[in-house]
Amino acid sequence: MPVTKEKINGSNDYTYVVNVYNKGKRSRKYYPTQPAAEAAERRLLSDTKKGLARLALLDDKTKLEILFAYERSVSGDYDLMRACIVFENGHEVLEPIQVYPAREAFLAAKKKTGLGKETLKTYKASLRVFGAVFDMREIDTISTSEFEVWLDGQAYSPKRFNRQITDMTTFWNWLKKKKYRVGKENPFIAVEQNKGPGTKKKEATVLQVNQVRPLLVAAVRAKNCGAIIVLNLLCGLRVSEACQMDWSLINLEKGRIIVTVLISKVSERRVVNINENALAWLRLAAENGCRLPMPQATYYKYKIRKRLNEENKMEPVIPPFGKNVLRHSFCSYHYAKWKNIGLTSDMAGNSPEIIKRDYKACVEDEDANDFWEITP
Repeated sequence: MPVTKEKINGSNDYTYVVNVYNKGKRSRKYYPTQPAAEAAERRLLSDTKKGLARLALLDDKTKLEILFAYERSVSGDYDLMRACIVFENGHEVLEPIQVYPAREAFLAAKKKTGLGKETLKTYKASLRVFGAVFDMREIDTISTSEFEVWLDGQAYSPKRFNRQITDMTTFWNWLKKKKYRVGKENPFIAVEQNKGPGTKKKEATVLQVNQVRPLLVAAVRAKNCGAIIVLNLLCGLRVSEACQMDWSLINLEKGRIIVTVLISKVSERRVVNINENALAWLRLAAENGCRLPMPQATYYKYKIRKRLNEENKMEPVIPPFGKNVLRHSFCSYHYAKWKNIGLTSDMAGNSPEIIKRDYKACVEDEDANDFWEITP
């Protein structure tokens, strides 16, 4: 497995390659520096020796089972590891995809949803620098250790370092949702974030209680955004999830919302139990003919605050609110009311760690009680 030095297309930079041979077929692993490549080569040799040592420790019956399974795969002209992957995916054959076509498809899809220019620019930058080394690799062959070594070699600031991890995690989740073969575990999310200077998060911005009712009253009169605002503010759905929601998935009798795997941003099904005041606002939105689903690009182009203020001149002025303020408000007021990190994280589809870090003690308990009593 000699280390070779190759020039990256379209630049004056070089990448260092470790060639690995399996059954006569060559696969290539790329590294930003020669020491990183040499360390990886030593690790691969060590892993091979350890693997053979572990194989030797198996009992004879297990060794024979492995041998018979291998011979069966050879006679059937299929790969044994591939068979394991198909089985783990519930007998669903997932197509492999290389980084380059994957990132092109991802960016095109994000642009189509009407994603903000700055966010799209950040995704492009993160994927371009990653692609300079990994473009020809299939996603499911990239390991956490490889990504970590590559990331450490980029000399990023802590903030940029963490941004790269976040963007790659989103990229992987999107590919998994699109049914590509990306591996069982996300290799990017496993890399520890850099807690150095400059990484302190800002306080979550939330609506004041006296701002909530005017917004909801105006929202449920607007067919193009009413249901989405209620789902975002009172049920904790992300905007992307709310825009994909269908009324058939919202049970107004039992007070439940089904967020399917295809709708969920993190590709995990969850059931949201609707609180009483949220249920009342959703019923009113449904009676008023509020649209679901709604293309995310259409929702953002609607210029919500301007439209609501124009259409509801008799109501107090709708306050400015950023892209995530409604969901931040839900998480903050929900935790303050019920003091149950697990419950709030389940409702929002976030990890308990994020709820504790970002939303604990953001609002007063009295305000939380008032928030959940706001009805039409």
